[in-house]
Amino acid sequence: GVLGVDVETKSAADLKRVGQWAYAEDESTDVYCVVFGYAERPGRYSYTEWEPGDELPPGLVAYIRAGGKVVAHNASFEVSIWDSILVPRYGFPKLDRDQGDDTQVRARAMNLPMSLAGCAKVLGCPIQKDEEGHALMLKMCKLVAVGEGVWDTPHATRQNRARLVDYCRDDVGAMLDVFFKLRPL
Repeated sequence: GVLGVDVETKSAADLKRVGQWAYAEDESTDVYCVVFGYAERPGRYSYTEWEPGDELPPGLVAYIRAGGKVVAHNASFEVSIWDSILVPRYGFPKLDRDQGDDTQVRARAMNLPMSLAGCAKVLGCPIQKDEEGHALMLKMCKLVAVGEGVWDTPHATRQNRARLVDYCRDDVGAMLDVFFKLRPL
C-alpha cells in the first residue's frame, strides 16, 4: 500500500516570497492539520486526521518507521514542514528521502498539468480538488500580526477549521486518485 499525506499550515511568512524552506523554518509557521490516506488500490482510501494536541496514530508511526511509501503532491513542501515542524515540535517520526513519491513530479514527467486540480481534472479522477475549500485555505493560512511576535488567525473559527480538515482530506483523495493513474518514474 501507499500513504498519501497533505498538510495545511498557517504563517506570517509569505510562502511565494520566501520559498518553502524559509516558510517552514519561520517562527510563526505552524500546522493546522495533517491528513493521511492509506490505500492499497484506487478508490479505497482509509483516512486519518491529525491536529496539534492529538496523539500520533501508532499505526502511522509504525508504517513510517518500517519504511512505508509516502506520497504527496509537491512533496517538497510537505517534507519541509515535516522536517522543520512535525518532527521537532510534535514528535513525528523522521522520513527517509527514499520513502517519498511526488505526484507533481510524475505529472511533469508525463507532460500533465502541475497543479493537483488540473491533473485530477485531465485524468478524470473521481475525487476532484475542492476549489471552495482552497479559497478558505488561502484565507486561513495568513496570520495577522497583533503585537511583537504575537499572531492572530481571524479566519480560524471552529467551523472553518473543520472545513479545512475536510478540504485537506479531499486533497489527499484527489492526490491518491492521481497517484494510481500516473506511471511511476
